[in-house]
This record gives sequence, C-alpha cells and structure tokens, in this order.
Amino acid sequence: MDIIELVDELYDELNGKKGLFNKRVDLTRCAELIEVVRDSLPAALSEAKTVIAKRESIYKNADSVAKNIIKEAEERAAHKSDTSEVLKLANRESKLVVDRTYRQCDLLVQKTKEHLDSMFSDVETFMEETLDMIHKNRDELRNASIGNLKD
Repeated sequence: MDIIELVDELYDELNGKKGLFNKRVDLTRCAELIEVVRDSLPAALSEAKTVIAKRESIYKNADSVAKNIIKEAEERAAHKSDTSEVLKLANRESKLVVDRTYRQCDLLVQKTKEHLDSMFSDVETFMEETLDMIHKNRDELRNASIGNLKD
C-alpha cells in the first residue's frame, strides 16, 4: 500500500461513516496507519535522493563518454594524413560527435529534471494534503465539546 492509500484510509477512518463525532473512531487503527505512513516517508524521500544521485551519475557518465569520443576522434585525426582535407574532415566529424553527445547529455539531464520535478510535486501534494487533514482534525478536536464526544 502506498502512502496516498494509507492517508486515504486514515482519512476514511477519521471522517468516513464512523467519523469523529458520529461513532467511536478506532484510535488503534489510526495509530497503526500513522506509523506506517511515518515509516514510508523516509523511503519516499530516500527514493528521491537516489534519483538525484543517479542523475549526477548519468551526467558524469555522459561527460566521460563525450571526452572519450573526443579523445578517440583526436587520435584518429592524428593517425590520418596531414593533408588539409583529411584534417578538415576529421575536425568536422569530431565536432559532430561532440555536439551529438552534448545534445544527448542535455536530453538526459532534462529528462532527469522532469522526473525529479514530478516526484517532488507528488511528495509536495501528499505533504500538503496530509497537513490540511491534520489542521482539519485539530480544528474539529478543538471545537468538540465533552457532550459531543460521549455519543
């Protein structure tokens, strides 16, 4: 069960048919759900950190690949004849390879940023919904009178 489902279940427990003021809420179940949510949050945040770390690794790997391609192109150019035309061709070829590699790196970085933004947006939405639910429950608790709680 993911975090959103857990929060929905907690919300149903507190506001569903049982509700805070209609019948008794199963506080033990609520505590269990809160514990599972609390235990799940570090995993979700850790997942986001892993994605960030992978993004850096992808970027470094792409940069390393680009440098290797450049080095390989330079070595090929050095082994070719010194004629002007061959050197021009080699330079153009290496530039094309480098440009293509940097475009691929940029695309990977952009995709990683979009993925991270999506993950952080999901976490932000979850946190906002959870905070709203907590505020609502605190307000209901503050406004409850002793007579309403005995029902």
